[in-house]
Amino acid sequence: MLSATLLVVGCSKDAGQGVLPDDPASDDGKVEMTFDLAASSLSGAASLPASGLTADQESAVNNVWVLQFDNTGKLVLHEFYDQFTSVSATDKKLSVALIEDTNSKVYFVANAGADCFTTLAEATTLAAFEKQTLDLSGWAGSAGTTGLPMVGVYTGSTTEAPSAVVPLTRLVSKVVFTCTVALNSTETTLSNGKTLPADVLSLNRVQITNAASKVQYAAHELSGTDPVVCPVFPANATNADLADNYLSYDEDTSVDGQTTFTFTWYLPENLKGAVAGLTETTKGPKNAPAGSTCIEISGDYTTSTYVPNEDNTDEVLATTIKDVTYCIYPGQNATTDFNLIRNYSYTITTTIKGISDADTRVVVEKGIPAGEYIDGVWPEDAPAGE
Repeated sequence: MLSATLLVVGCSKDAGQGVLPDDPASDDGKVEMTFDLAASSLSGAASLPASGLTADQESAVNNVWVLQFDNTGKLVLHEFYDQFTSVSATDKKLSVALIEDTNSKVYFVANAGADCFTTLAEATTLAAFEKQTLDLSGWAGSAGTTGLPMVGVYTGSTTEAPSAVVPLTRLVSKVVFTCTVALNSTETTLSNGKTLPADVLSLNRVQITNAASKVQYAAHELSGTDPVVCPVFPANATNADLADNYLSYDEDTSVDGQTTFTFTWYLPENLKGAVAGLTETTKGPKNAPAGSTCIEISGDYTTSTYVPNEDNTDEVLATTIKDVTYCIYPGQNATTDFNLIRNYSYTITTTIKGISDADTRVVVEKGIPAGEYIDGVWPEDAPAGE
């Protein structure tokens, strides 16, 4: 039902001097270095719906913060650049006068905006910075103009004037989701000669729930290959943490009346780990780790049956309409994994064939629109349903 592929990184920009906030270091003892920042296009970007970005937008670097930490882990320079000398639309270089040091760690934070680090304390240490997070709570709607947030790191000497290549890693995952309604139910002629209509599903909304609102600057250590093993972040989160750090995006009603549709989303990295022993039908709200990002597809499901009439002399056709929500959890597989990893591209194709009590991904007849339950638990006053 879904696949996950590792994105090969590379984003490129040439930056000239931009607007510089106050620098905690003096101008003495600086050495100019030139950095090649390049991001290759995400896989699968050749054909996108209107909601997706172009390959150039996915790789664009519109501004860059440069943060230099010296060999003791002290912040010695932070500068903002928003002017670039372009080699091509997605190939640029950035020249920076860094503080001379035998072994620095230099962070490049792209597309975070001019205000991101203006109040960064001079006493900030590397260890403290690498635990900080970028707030993406209001970012999703402006990705096409602000660019995808990215981070790159250079580690080494700044005592000469060399050049270096710094790959930029997007802090978001790309999710391409295609849904098709192809119900197994068909029109049936009964033994009494009456015709029983097929079931009908009318989808009317799609929503992303539990999108992470904060992403750590420092990359998480990954291991393994198939699937990649990820740490859970934030580890040991409390219910208060989950309430504060995850959001539901607005419902999209453009699917109303459609039987096939595709969406492209750029979702903040969200590492929720894996749950051993799950199958496709049990990878639902009841078994998902708290805070797992979910794609919810909702609508009205109509079933028909024949029931006795009032005087019990004949059977009449009766229809039942139920509110149904299908919950799809992205990850590296369709069963156990719930991770959205930075700079990964996920392609999910799902076909809705009906409703089943045995499929935990299907929530039926709750009477509540998609997204209005928390971590798979419905409010106590919700109407009982299947």
